[in-house]
Amino acid sequence: MINYIQRNTFLTTVFTGLIILIALWLPDFLAPATSHPHLVTQPLQGWLLSAKWMSGASGLWVNLGLTVLTAALLFLSNLKHLFINVNDRLMLLLYLFLVSALPKSHYYPEAQIAAIAVIIGLYCLFQSYQKKAALAQLFLAAMWVSIAGLCYFPAIAVLLTVVINILITREFDWRDWTAFIVGFLCPYFYFGLYLFFSEDTILPLWQGLQQNFYPLSLPVIAHNLYEYIFVTTLAVIIIWIFLNQEYKGALNKIKIVHLRQTNNWLLVCVLISAVIFRPPYGSMMPLLAIPLSIIMANADNQLWRKKVYIFFLLLLITAIIGSQTV
Repeated sequence: MINYIQRNTFLTTVFTGLIILIALWLPDFLAPATSHPHLVTQPLQGWLLSAKWMSGASGLWVNLGLTVLTAALLFLSNLKHLFINVNDRLMLLLYLFLVSALPKSHYYPEAQIAAIAVIIGLYCLFQSYQKKAALAQLFLAAMWVSIAGLCYFPAIAVLLTVVINILITREFDWRDWTAFIVGFLCPYFYFGLYLFFSEDTILPLWQGLQQNFYPLSLPVIAHNLYEYIFVTTLAVIIIWIFLNQEYKGALNKIKIVHLRQTNNWLLVCVLISAVIFRPPYGSMMPLLAIPLSIIMANADNQLWRKKVYIFFLLLLITAIIGSQTV
């Protein structure tokens, strides 16, 4: 499958992506859900969801377009930084597949907008590698992560990924951290300024921030047997890849090693965010699919040919088909 995708033209990949989107989104377009929970605890997110084009069938079209745009940005980012050496087209298809797999994830355009902001922020962060002076890149990386948090607050956990990355890849410089802090605060400052002049108070912003924190507990990971199979199988595949992949860091460029470490930390931070903020089920998939698609696409081609791995992939597809029928 991988070799076939890599050998053929990009149009083959586009055609495969269209099949994935049609097969997984068509049931919701034919019978859209009337209601679904949202984590509306911030004024900007509430404003986004109050727009008519964010609800019903129009909201599905918007989210579908945002999903395709996110996959395209992830693919273009890889062309620049090459955190995936060979299977870049597979990464694009895997992102579309994972985001579209669960019907519950089709109704959260605010999370998809946050995923776009996260990809742009990480792109700016990657631009800071091997640069002594990277104030602009660090400022923009923090700013875009902050924007992601304004649109969908659980995305704020990506900030920890950026901090860890700076600590690992750069020597301490107070100017770097100043640029990072100012970049993070800028969107909140200007949005708070807008609220002050339009509503004479910034309390909605502060109250919204406070409402995002709950006592720690495990989030809901599934609603039926098929979804439990999907989540469990996906977790087994990722663990299987980590256990069987020979990570030859010494043979890779330092930048590639850092890029993959950043992706692993991104997965950890998003999972931590799900525990802390307990967002609605399915809304985290646009963010989770970024590191998951990269990890799965980075798997050795020989691993994809193992019978056990193929079995898990078939089980994953079966679970998705089952969840579409429930």
